[in-house]
This record gives sequence, C-alpha cells and structure tokens, in this order.
Amino acid sequence: MFKDCNGWFGYVLGVCCCVWDRDKPCVDFDRLDAIAHRFKGSSASVGALRVKNTCIQLHVFCKEKSLNGCLMTLNTVSNEFYNMRGKFQMILQLEQQVKTYYSKK
Repeated sequence: MFKDCNGWFGYVLGVCCCVWDRDKPCVDFDRLDAIAHRFKGSSASVGALRVKNTCIQLHVFCKEKSLNGCLMTLNTVSNEFYNMRGKFQMILQLEQQVKTYYSKK
C-alpha cells in the first residue's frame, strides 16, 4: 500500500497506530492530526500544494475518526509526496547541470 513503510510514513503509522485484539486496529487520531498539520505547513511553505491539500483531507478524516478515510488519505499523501520529491530532485539536477555548463565557460 505505502511506497516506503520504513521511512516517514512508516514512522507515522508506527506512532499513530497499534493493534488490539489481533485485527482490530486503534489509531491515535489526535496525534495523526498533529503530524498532518505539521506536514501540511511544511508542504505549503515549499509550494507542494497537492500534498498540502491532501493533508487537509487527512485532517478532516482525523476529526471524523475515520480509520478507512485516514488510511486511504495517508496513501494519497505518500503518493503525492514521492511525486513532488521526484520533481524537486529533477529541478536540483537541472540546476547542477546549468551550474556545470556555465562554470566551464
């Protein structure tokens, strides 16, 4: 489901979720909401509006205490995050190529 359960999203799931009675998960919706709020602010500050908007959706599901909504939205946040990260990496690579090109002149 998640691309990187050992990274940041794995951390979020580990911090906010636990398992009781084998298959009945429990979620600390308040803690998840606080993490989503911080991630929303960070995303907005770098212009990652799709990530920010998905964090707003996550906030709504946390307030509704919707486990399925939170899991679905966390997956979307993960996908949007990795998509944006790829774009930022491409921009940095292009910037480095431009610097290399002009330093040779």
